[in-house]
Amino acid sequence: MTEKRDQIILEVAQATGTRLVMSGLLAALLVICCAPCFGQSPQMNNLTVAIKAAGDLPIAGATCALVPMPSTPDHTLAAVSDDVGLARFTNLLSGNYTLTVTKAGFDKLTQSSIVIKDQPDSEIQVVLSTASVQAPQTQTNNEPFKDPTGRVF
Repeated sequence: MTEKRDQIILEVAQATGTRLVMSGLLAALLVICCAPCFGQSPQMNNLTVAIKAAGDLPIAGATCALVPMPSTPDHTLAAVSDDVGLARFTNLLSGNYTLTVTKAGFDKLTQSSIVIKDQPDSEIQVVLSTASVQAPQTQTNNEPFKDPTGRVF
């Protein structure tokens, strides 16, 4: 009888110990998996825009506007390219953006497919086209001058 009782006590102790170990493992797993989700701020990312002209020449002084999509007017970010043609945006949230680049003498460039992912630094390159300039027309004979719309002067 004593032997049977000791065996039952041993089985109960083993079962209780197993449950305690399993409970402890479950608690540890929850802490490991869920702790990173609480109290963390979103990853902040940086974007460098390399602004070039034809021939891979850097463009200094270009104005860049970066707008998160969907667009909100008060969240437009701005940067100006430095002497080597780089404009930098810092502390960006992950998401989709539209980039607009302007510079006198060049056509305005708008690129709406900028995707910022959770990585510290990203770089893109844009190439601006030289703006077309029409030469002024001059009168070389005694005929009336006509502008492109057909008006006579």
